[in-house]
Amino acid sequence: MTGLLLYGCELRSILFLFSAISLFFFVESSAGSEAAGILFDEQYFSVAETADSASELEIPEPFYFSGQLTFGSSYNLSSQSLQQGRAGRRGPVNFLAKTRLGAEYRVEMNSCIKIEGHLLYDLIHELRKDGNYSVETPDIYHFELELDEFYFTASPLPSVDIKLGRQVMAWGRADLIRVTDILNPLDMRQPEITDIEEIRLPVTMGRVDLWLAPWMLTALVIPETRSYKLPAAGQRFASVSTMRGGLANSLADFGYALAVNGTFSKWGVSFYLANTFDKMPAGRVTDGSRFPSADNRSKMYGFAADFSAGNMVIKTETACFTGITAVNDPIATFSRMDLMLGIDYSGFADSRLSVEAAYISPYSLTQQAETDPAQQKNWQLAIQAERIFARESISLRLLTFFIGLEGDWGGYQKLEIEYDISDDIEFAAGLLLFQPVMAPLFAGDRLFCQLTCRF
Repeated sequence: MTGLLLYGCELRSILFLFSAISLFFFVESSAGSEAAGILFDEQYFSVAETADSASELEIPEPFYFSGQLTFGSSYNLSSQSLQQGRAGRRGPVNFLAKTRLGAEYRVEMNSCIKIEGHLLYDLIHELRKDGNYSVETPDIYHFELELDEFYFTASPLPSVDIKLGRQVMAWGRADLIRVTDILNPLDMRQPEITDIEEIRLPVTMGRVDLWLAPWMLTALVIPETRSYKLPAAGQRFASVSTMRGGLANSLADFGYALAVNGTFSKWGVSFYLANTFDKMPAGRVTDGSRFPSADNRSKMYGFAADFSAGNMVIKTETACFTGITAVNDPIATFSRMDLMLGIDYSGFADSRLSVEAAYISPYSLTQQAETDPAQQKNWQLAIQAERIFARESISLRLLTFFIGLEGDWGGYQKLEIEYDISDDIEFAAGLLLFQPVMAPLFAGDRLFCQLTCRF
């Protein structure tokens, strides 16, 4: 039975990848594809936007307001669930309405204040009165009013920038797998949202940048600790009440980080050092495994680099964590190391292919970890293909993610299409297929759609 399950899992993955290759890379190249290799590179993507930004800097507006209204829904295609009584049956998963508002006030030419927040409401909890949702589901999954970014930024000297407040600080080069990007936790309540940039949670920090071209030194003081936001239904580990969160009560609770970034003509390199608390909630230990404690502070030594060669970008990341304490062994400490190697290729017409492979050390370490075959599940592989059509108004994206050397520890495939109805209105829809091993964790395969209006 297990062999048939794995065979079906591999067959579906092979068919999915074959369809992607046929769709993205054997379609006839469109006219004027000489610049195809740079369509998806941000530094070449927006020449017009750069010009617009320059004109805005010449005549800055003191106030700038922005908003975004999003309606989204997901539908379960299967009836699998990890625990009985959870929201795992076939049918709608959510009906979300989310409003995001932001304002920016430019104090002077080189300083400003920005504030942004959101209001989220899920109508599914009102529509489903049949007891399908567990009473353990907290109110935060029904209604959420939260302050996101709120910071002050200024440039007191030509080579010095400061940024104080709740903000996002992205580390590393990877786009699909997190290795050195540890400062901001993620909102993982909606598995169909896989873009890391969309789900980072801002954290209160004090940031100082010192520019010494081609190097930049960044120092961070972090008085706030936030944890990941995990799904209430079908989550693998129940978070414990002792999870550290909120603003620090003393200097001993502060986090600290340092980054040195070098940017050169065809390559870049970064060195990281962080002393922070773990942002993933601790879980219930059911065997002899050592699992990071909820009050865990550890040090991270990281390295990231990228090299550009024509239409290809090669990138790598390494992170070493030390001083990790365990729930059931608070005296002893242990270490872990994560590695990532990736390639971005944009030589196809109107397309981009990204491949990232990583070894992510397990959160649960047993004494037999080095010889246990189960530790192979910590290998991860992510493949993403993107293609644009109709004068860049339609984009098609395929993401395949595997856990394990052969994908036999789970994974998922995501097919998504986005259509820009206008400059301010965007519609997206897609299909998310989980491998059999992982499907119960997220209540099965699902369809999803989303309408976004910006103003």
